[in-house]
Amino acid sequence: MKKWMGLALGIAVMMFLSGCGAVDLPVESTVGSEGEWQETAGVNTLETETSETEETEMSTEVNTEATGAEGERDLLIEIPEFATKTGVSVGTYNCGDGDSEIAYEQVTYDEVVAYREGLETAGFELYAENRIGGNDYTTYVSDASVVRVSWYSEKELCRIVYGPKGYLPETENPKYTKVVDPTITQIARVGAKNGAPGLSLILQLEDGSFVVIDGGGNSNGLDEKTLLEFLQEHNPTEDKPRVTWMFTHAHSDHMVCAIMFMGKYADQINLERVYCNFPDYTTLEVVKESTEESQMLVQQLKAVLERKYPKTEICVFHGGDKLLMPGCEIDILLTHEDFWPNEFRHINHTSSVWRMKLQGRIILILGDSVETENAYLAELYGDELKCDILQTAHHGYNGGCMELYQAADPEICFWSTDQDRFETDEIILGIKKGYEFNAWLRNPTIKERMHYTASETAMISLLEMRRVEEMEDELHGTSGQ
Repeated sequence: MKKWMGLALGIAVMMFLSGCGAVDLPVESTVGSEGEWQETAGVNTLETETSETEETEMSTEVNTEATGAEGERDLLIEIPEFATKTGVSVGTYNCGDGDSEIAYEQVTYDEVVAYREGLETAGFELYAENRIGGNDYTTYVSDASVVRVSWYSEKELCRIVYGPKGYLPETENPKYTKVVDPTITQIARVGAKNGAPGLSLILQLEDGSFVVIDGGGNSNGLDEKTLLEFLQEHNPTEDKPRVTWMFTHAHSDHMVCAIMFMGKYADQINLERVYCNFPDYTTLEVVKESTEESQMLVQQLKAVLERKYPKTEICVFHGGDKLLMPGCEIDILLTHEDFWPNEFRHINHTSSVWRMKLQGRIILILGDSVETENAYLAELYGDELKCDILQTAHHGYNGGCMELYQAADPEICFWSTDQDRFETDEIILGIKKGYEFNAWLRNPTIKERMHYTASETAMISLLEMRRVEEMEDELHGTSGQ
């Protein structure tokens, strides 16, 4: 979505966080109208970017000095040559956080396997494997480096992301004691009425801990208070709520609430981890939007974490990673690294997408991914996008596409906008030309679905969903099929 946080809000955030060691950055003083935001946020065509970086030559090895957005983690990474007879390099990409990426089109699976073997010969060890549909993901590590190799069979595409060794997802399920039945909740938010309504979902895991997704935007402190009260009310122990925070992308309506909350209520929660994958906004080229605000938001997040939560780990996930949490598996389906070299027309094109599995239920989190991303997702994953609960793309505005929604075919939809727009906005209703995918999702003659907006709190028991399905299966004689 187009930036909506003007100078007053930017200054307010910086003044509030100045006590948290935040760095003052300028923000633009113009505030786009809601209509302008909706119009400019739409993307209807997929255009392939011509990289400004010279294509990588296939020499005996690739030497790249990987430098993060703030000049951190400088390291000379050496990786073997990707040998291919017919493949074409599409260039190199600065991923941020010290990581770089090269990608090759028109390659064979045998060539990918040979490259993996070359990594092992060069001293790298296989750390993790994941397979999602026809796509293979492998992670290799050395003493100082990490190389992630992704193979997309439908596109005959190989991506190689490499950089200095940092966070690596655990490969074994954590040990825990079950104390609650898992739930997912979309809490009522004042900020949902803003021009850019944001996103806030809370997953409570079986061990009683919470996973907060994004958190929402500016609400003059009201939504931060509501979030804290929810965590405290549903915390099963007398200790502070244990929280993991996950971010889809760096837009103010998705991050301001989190940054303010972390600064204000640091003594009220135990923030165990923060998961994200933000691009290097100092080098990222976005066609129709400035990256200045996103850069500021990421720096403010890092500043408040450094000051208030010095022991909290910032975990950078990548496409194909499997995150293991108590009773929950999370597959990272897409980050900005997986969308490149397609054109980043808006910051929304950098939105991460993942699916969560627990109690046999699947939740698909789309963040603010837009039509071109979602068409790409449908092409990559197909039936793997089937889910029970769907967070509709970009608040249910112009983010979805028919291919993805039909593949997802959910029972429950979370729309992170307010009820009034859900009932009256022509885009969300799907009656405006080009947005028929929303009409399809809402059509009860196609399928009876439950729809929830952010005007009222909606908590879904994942265990109860499973029980209901089992009862229906027994009723129809399909149990065990």
